[in-house]
Amino acid sequence: MNHSKFVGLSLLLAGSLGLSTQALAQHGGHGGGGHVGGGGGGHVNAPYHTNPSHISYNPGHAVSHAPVYHPVHGVNPNYTSHTTGTTHVVYQPNNGGRVVYHGGTVHMRENIVVHGGHNVVVRNYNVYRGGRPVTVVRNYNVYNYHGYNGLHVYYPRGYYSHAYYGYYYRPFITPWVYSWGFYSNPWYGHYGYYYHPYSNYIAANYWMTDYLLATMLENRYNEYQIEQAALTQEQIDLAQQRADLQQEQMAISQEQKDQIAIQVQDELAARSTQQTVSLDATLKDPNHIFAISESLDVMPEVEGAQSCTLNQGDLIKLAAVPVDDAQAVSMIVVTSQVGDCKAGSRVTLSIAQLQEIQNEFSAQVDEATDKLKSDPAAQQQIGAPSESLPPAGDGNN
Repeated sequence: MNHSKFVGLSLLLAGSLGLSTQALAQHGGHGGGGHVGGGGGGHVNAPYHTNPSHISYNPGHAVSHAPVYHPVHGVNPNYTSHTTGTTHVVYQPNNGGRVVYHGGTVHMRENIVVHGGHNVVVRNYNVYRGGRPVTVVRNYNVYNYHGYNGLHVYYPRGYYSHAYYGYYYRPFITPWVYSWGFYSNPWYGHYGYYYHPYSNYIAANYWMTDYLLATMLENRYNEYQIEQAALTQEQIDLAQQRADLQQEQMAISQEQKDQIAIQVQDELAARSTQQTVSLDATLKDPNHIFAISESLDVMPEVEGAQSCTLNQGDLIKLAAVPVDDAQAVSMIVVTSQVGDCKAGSRVTLSIAQLQEIQNEFSAQVDEATDKLKSDPAAQQQIGAPSESLPPAGDGNN
């Protein structure tokens, strides 16, 4: 595993897409308020503007024209590529962005652009939804986090009304029995030992919890198929050795899912004030569960230990609440899939990696909200009024 120390805007986030923790832990710290968003209240040290969601749409107001983006030139002219396992990152000096390949297939394209005088990160993800490959476009702002420079924070493309989000965590009068379409999908059979959805739902945020976990595992399964085709026999043998070392198969428990459902509710409550839950808030909550959204190569906190991998759908939590200027954070693996870092072990993640995990969680909550909103049966169960987001004219999704 490469232990080089990297600097530069795009490299700070590379660990969230498969690179090593060591390659990221050169700056650190955390601070800020409980939420980050267009409604204020989140206090972060942003180099371009004080609010990471400043560029979000104004809810309820149509955008008459698409904003003009201008590429940023020369942001990162010194780096060209980096490879860890089956993840290959190519940096683009002309616009400061990067392209991430998983097993030779493009997983994500990132560009840094200028909008209204501010740097904005635009990412196009190639992912799977319902067994189909789709492209998801998301925007991120760039900010400093107690000396940790160049972090990217997700912001929504718009917000519904204040009261709207409450319908998504208000208890149902009677439990909702929902039939998922993934029971016959290969990924669900593959992870049958690890994950099962709730039998019924007492509120929409519990359904959204299953949507988040199922989406992560579906993506992991499809990436696994791509990776296996690209591996050498030596790499396959090493992966099997790691799997053999993990004797226990720790399934996700209902208690862990209930905690994630609480975190979904927190995100929905934050949206009602035009905000997202901040990394700072998660790092002050010892009960918070981080659901891994991208494969990470990390080091166990045991002398002489070899690196291990956290994959989509693995769950981790704080070993202890970190100090405000922490460069990296000690985490406990709550539960994991066969072959990944062993449940109960301690691993170290960088602030950038944790920010990316929180980014994806926030984005998935918005995606799950839209998914429910597009389902007439779900809307009848939830009872939310009919509302629409502003039209997407700037590449947000």
